[in-house]
Amino acid sequence: MSKGFKSSLFGFKKSDVIEYIENSNKQNAEKNIDLQQKIKDLELQIENLNNDILAVKQENERLQNIQGEYIQKYAEVEQLSEDIGKLYISAQSTAKEIVEQAIIDKETINQEIIENVADIEEMNTSFGNVKTDFDACMKLFSNAIERLNSTFLLAKSKLETGEEAE
Repeated sequence: MSKGFKSSLFGFKKSDVIEYIENSNKQNAEKNIDLQQKIKDLELQIENLNNDILAVKQENERLQNIQGEYIQKYAEVEQLSEDIGKLYISAQSTAKEIVEQAIIDKETINQEIIENVADIEEMNTSFGNVKTDFDACMKLFSNAIERLNSTFLLAKSKLETGEEAE
């Protein structure tokens, strides 16, 4: 502490001590102003950082909400894809059954067609026989009618000639 103090008979010079104290006070006041400014700057920086933290928290919350929505949508998509897979498998199974039944039905129908064609051919043959029989009957009937007509004509002519003879 004996910086720059001049000694006197009873100690240090009073003016040097007062000047030292005033310089110290002045330096302390300047340091205090600097420190107060730094405190204000740091408080402002703290406030800005707190605002940034709040903004980041809000953004984090927003992103978590979005993430929750995407997780929910992902779960829905997963469920839909499972349902579609099940439907696809079911549709494949049903389609296979339909094809198998169609093949069985086709074979049944083909068999019925073959039987119907055979029946039609048999009926056609029967109709041919009936037609032939009918034609033969018609000829016989026609011949019988012609003979009957001839007989009637002959009888008429005999009657007419016999009437004249009487």
